[in-house]
Amino acid sequence: MIFSTRLGKIEIEESEVLTFETGIPGFEAWHKYALVMLPETLPVQWLISVESMEIAFPVLDPWLVKKDYAFDISQDVIDRLDIKDRDKILVTNMVRIPQDNPQEMTINLLAPIIINTENRKAIQLVLDRSDYSLRHLIREGASEPASKKEGEVCSS
Repeated sequence: MIFSTRLGKIEIEESEVLTFETGIPGFEAWHKYALVMLPETLPVQWLISVESMEIAFPVLDPWLVKKDYAFDISQDVIDRLDIKDRDKILVTNMVRIPQDNPQEMTINLLAPIIINTENRKAIQLVLDRSDYSLRHLIREGASEPASKKEGEVCSS
C-alpha cells in the first residue's frame, strides 16, 4: 500500500500495520498505524495512521534520552497485547517538536507506546508515576549514552 502523507509518499506493507484496539488517547477513532523510519529524521521515527493520512506522531526510543527509563507492564496489558515473549516488546514514546524552536523538543516519558512485535498489537500506556514527565526536554538527556539493557521493562 502506498500512502500520501504530510511526510511524503510512504509504502506500508499490510504486515507492518499496528493495531491499537482502543486507539491512542485523544485519537480513539483511529486504530491502525504503522511505525515508519525516514532516514532524514532518524533517530525520530513516525507513527502514522493508515486510516487518516493527516495523523502522524513523531516517536523516539526513550533510552536514547533517559538511559535509566524503567516501568512495569501490568498483567492486564500483557494479556491485552497477547505478549508471550518479552523479547518481542518494543517501546517508543511520542515526541513534541515545536515548529518555531526544534531545540526545545520534548519526549512524553509518562505514556510509552508498547508494541508486541509478534502480533502487531499496541497500546499507549499511561504510567502511574509522578517522576516521569509529559514533556521531558530531550536535550537534558542528550549527553547520556543510549544503553537499553535486558529487563528495563518489567511485567508484573
